[in-house]
Amino acid sequence: MKFSRYTYYITVISLSLLSSGLIFAQNSQTKAQEVETTLSSQTAPQNVSLTIFIDGRPSQKIVSGVSIPANLRPGQITIDVPQMAGYTTYVNQQQKQQVALKVNTDGSIIQQGQVEYRKTISDPAAVTKDAHISVTKDGQKFELTIPQVTGIPGGPSIAIAAPALDGYQSNVSDSGLQLQLTETGEWELVTSAVTYTRPTVTEDAKLTVLVDGKTQEITLPQVTAILGGPSITVSALELKSYKCNLAKWQLSLTADGTWISDQQISYTKEELPSAVAETTSPVVKPAADKKMPTPKEVAQQTKDQNLQLSEKSQQRQQLVPNSLQPQLLPPTKKNARSLEQQTAQLKQPAAPKKNTPQSTNNLTTIAGVIAAVIAIISLGFYKLH
Repeated sequence: MKFSRYTYYITVISLSLLSSGLIFAQNSQTKAQEVETTLSSQTAPQNVSLTIFIDGRPSQKIVSGVSIPANLRPGQITIDVPQMAGYTTYVNQQQKQQVALKVNTDGSIIQQGQVEYRKTISDPAAVTKDAHISVTKDGQKFELTIPQVTGIPGGPSIAIAAPALDGYQSNVSDSGLQLQLTETGEWELVTSAVTYTRPTVTEDAKLTVLVDGKTQEITLPQVTAILGGPSITVSALELKSYKCNLAKWQLSLTADGTWISDQQISYTKEELPSAVAETTSPVVKPAADKKMPTPKEVAQQTKDQNLQLSEKSQQRQQLVPNSLQPQLLPPTKKNARSLEQQTAQLKQPAAPKKNTPQSTNNLTTIAGVIAAVIAIISLGFYKLH
């Protein structure tokens, strides 16, 4: 009974401690999440540099203490434009006090509007109306409208920033425009030869193509094109062991700086030519009308050759040596009788010389070897032909 009572107490205490630990851990996790949320929602004050135009000329303005949430990446915020004494603030040719900023993922900030400061005209005779002026765009005449411009009819000209056109740059971006309001209330462009052209860009072109049926990004080094302009023709990029379906590409660079092509560009693996074994030595085929000699024919041929060799050998042995030929001696009494005897001996038929057994055996052996060699050579030539 005592053991059971102690066991009960120990179990109750253990469960209590376990539940307390779980509650503590849960509360700690909740507090950590609250701290993390608070930190991520805190603002990060920083300085922002704005591109501004004063009397039509570009300049830089630092806006300090801009609050940008740390978790706003990417995103967009709006900030107040600083005021300047004696000037009226314009954003994108409209009287505004705020400008939009784009916050990128990497933390960089891009200004989204054109900020301009024009001199404030407080004359009661001042007139505010849209200005319609003619400029040159892509080599063609273009009507440009600048909204809500204030001036005095017949008064001095005013300086304003050249209006921004997407994808274009103006030849008066650094100097601005001079406009004058005539006495009849019409705006005239004082600045001459105002042009708008698309900027030329030289950069590495990144393009998405098909490689073995799968999309892949490739890079063409240092391609020059007009931003937002017409397409250009370039040679296909070479990929090792691959073949492109097009030798020439038509590429264009959009106004936002993206390289595109209206063509379907694809690469496929090159097929290697199959290796064909070629021999330089001629192939000799046996003639169809020839037959292999039989052993009997080979033996007969060997016998005939041996007989021919034996006859030639006998003919050579029957030749009279020079020492046996008669020699002329001076006509003396002593040798007259000897000369008669030698003449009588020459008139008698010569008895055939007999071959010794050893000489005959040697000739037979040599003839057999020669015949065997001739037979082997003949057989080899036959197989070749």
